[in-house]
Amino acid sequence: MTNFDSNQDNIMDMGELLDSADNLKPLKKGEIARGIVMRVDPNGVYLSFGGKSEGLVPIAEMKSASLNVDGSDIENSLDVGKEVAVMVLSDERSDGSVLLSIDKALAESGWVILKDALNSGEILEGAVVNFNKGGVIVNVHGVDCFVPISQLVNKNQNVEFDKIDKDESDINNNVEIKQHGLEKGDVISVKVIEADRSTSRSVLSEKLASKQIREANKTRIINDLVEGESRQGIVSGISKFGAFVDIGGVDGLVHISELSWSNVKSPSEIVSVGDAIEVYLLNIDKENLRIGLSIKRLLPKPWDNIGSKYNVGDLIDVTVTNLVEFGAFARIEESIEGLIHISELGHDVVKHPKEVVKEGDEIKVKIVSIDVDKERIGLSIKQVEEYFGTEL
Repeated sequence: MTNFDSNQDNIMDMGELLDSADNLKPLKKGEIARGIVMRVDPNGVYLSFGGKSEGLVPIAEMKSASLNVDGSDIENSLDVGKEVAVMVLSDERSDGSVLLSIDKALAESGWVILKDALNSGEILEGAVVNFNKGGVIVNVHGVDCFVPISQLVNKNQNVEFDKIDKDESDINNNVEIKQHGLEKGDVISVKVIEADRSTSRSVLSEKLASKQIREANKTRIINDLVEGESRQGIVSGISKFGAFVDIGGVDGLVHISELSWSNVKSPSEIVSVGDAIEVYLLNIDKENLRIGLSIKRLLPKPWDNIGSKYNVGDLIDVTVTNLVEFGAFARIEESIEGLIHISELGHDVVKHPKEVVKEGDEIKVKIVSIDVDKERIGLSIKQVEEYFGTEL
């Protein structure tokens, strides 16, 4: 360990440092001062402030300096001759000695950082130092701050606080207690939602920080996407109007109409959560951070083959799917429907298609027109009757 008293060169250097010290007036309780490390021993660190003013930083008041509690390896963190900011814990006594704290000085600067972050929305990082039934204590720049359970990101949904020993000392000292998957020493990103130095109250949110980080990542990812490309993704959720797919850190929506060329009643008919699928980037809204995806656009379009499969004049079997005022729609195959116009339902005057057919009827029709470009097929019952010479 360095012996300051026995090193004449150090004495000369130290004199220069002390001459430059800016705090030559008596030290007062509560103020922040900068002193020079004079010596280190198992009791703590001794600082000089010029003149006769000296002070001790006990081991318990310099935890933020990452020192061992037994005083070992102190020289590696606070070398003799180093200038250190401290808070004065007691008024200067007649012999010029005072009690000091590195931790509290750091905390004071930490309050400034917290206040600035509250105003700017900056994300900070802090280390988990303790737990209670209400949340987690996180140290940010020397300030112990509170993160309520409601503001934690759920990493572990199985935390059961009712099973924790109700003795407060056990709760505070048990490093095995986990809150939402956290352990003591874990570093988390947080946003400041309250910072009041006068009441020493500081409240943080991991959820808000996580949301801001996700939004920043989402913006970056979306800016790199190009409409018309295809991406691999994982189905992350299903709703009645479509399926959400994670394409590398950002979710896009496959609307129910884009799941298949066939009519889909529920997205669960096509995909399940966890499925690995390929999707087509249908549209990208960079302003509102929304991505429209499609599965069916990567599949063969049924209408592309209609011309080679069917011809005008063909007689085919179909199933009536829907009745409207002007006719009836009928399914030709899984994703292809044609229209039987009301004038083609029969030779007699028909006021409404329900007079001739109903949904679910399986009937024979004649193809009377095919327009691939407009994806329309005209069908007729009347002309089938004419073909066979009788009503069907």
